[in-house]
Amino acid sequence: MIDAHLLHENVPPALREMPQWVVWKFVARDGKSTKVPVSAEHGWNASSTDPKTWTTYERAIEAAAASRTHEGVGFVFSDTDPFCGIDLDGCMVDGVLTDDARHVVETFGSYTEVSPSGKGVKIFIRGKKPQGAGCRSNNVGGMDHIEIYDAGRFFTVTGQRLEGSPTDVVDAQAALDDLCARLWPKAGVKFSHLTTPVAGETMCELPGGDKDYHPDQLEKFPNCPTADMASRERRCRAYLEKCPDAISAQGGHDATLRAACECFRFGLDEAAAWRVMGWFNTAKTGGEPWSDKEIAHKLDSARKKVEASGEVGVRLVDLSGPAGEMSAAAIAALQTDVGNAARLVQRFGHKIRYCFGPEQWLIWDGRRWKIDDRGFGQVANGQTKRGDTTPCGRERV
Repeated sequence: MIDAHLLHENVPPALREMPQWVVWKFVARDGKSTKVPVSAEHGWNASSTDPKTWTTYERAIEAAAASRTHEGVGFVFSDTDPFCGIDLDGCMVDGVLTDDARHVVETFGSYTEVSPSGKGVKIFIRGKKPQGAGCRSNNVGGMDHIEIYDAGRFFTVTGQRLEGSPTDVVDAQAALDDLCARLWPKAGVKFSHLTTPVAGETMCELPGGDKDYHPDQLEKFPNCPTADMASRERRCRAYLEKCPDAISAQGGHDATLRAACECFRFGLDEAAAWRVMGWFNTAKTGGEPWSDKEIAHKLDSARKKVEASGEVGVRLVDLSGPAGEMSAAAIAALQTDVGNAARLVQRFGHKIRYCFGPEQWLIWDGRRWKIDDRGFGQVANGQTKRGDTTPCGRERV
């Protein structure tokens, strides 16, 4: 049950005034209890990426208080707000913070509250994760793990302010950048609060000596290697934004592996691939992100798979069309399933079709399409896969 008085007394006004609130309940998934956001207006599951399922703070409090199944209220982080949340899980022993966790809390110096379990704390700040930062890391001392979100995720809100923590949400961008750079050093985290190179990083100097490498600027200088990678990264992300979300128990593993494969099909280097998958893990996993170890495994598997199929950079081949599409000739040259299909259409598209319903090839007899009982479609398909350019033995119909 919620403590409305405690919430009213402690939750900062900056959060309360945002219409980004949900209620939440426990749901058993794979033998574990998972916190699931619920729409206060309709009672069905809310989405951390759909504002239509959120509501005001007052309405969420009212709905949670009136329900026997709702455990409390939660705040949803969005791209449109200035907030970010840091979740330190398993960092309290008998109500006392570990030394490492206390150091993190004091570094951020912003509103912090105890989680519903009483074993962790959540820090609310003003700031946005730097490019390349992940979502979860187990590589920290004094706690089970740490999670950081600034969009596509909700945090439970208890109002149990950690004793001694500030009462307001403060700007802590520099502290956030520093923490992310330490947690994800291989991801090439780009510091949003710095305009000079970070030690050890290779910078691409732009005309006039400008070393700010925001993608919007870099794409103006196509001859700059960093600019080229920024352009690829932007295009890869735009492509993945149109793909279905990777939801656990709904083909999420395969969808995430496909996303990782696309990183290499767009020719991304390791750092850029990590940045894209960090975004994907936050925005496209339905609020249940993969761990950094799992993302690393998927990227490694994807790289090997794409390299073995000869598809590295395939999305960048012959970008001569008005909208940047690959030309038909470029697609047909690929030694991939896509290339096989393109070659089949080029050579035999005028006389064969495949019908997915009855799973049969159709053939044009000069007047109508009819079932291919002579096996021409299978022969043509087989020749195309082998790259055979000789006339099909049964081509005459």
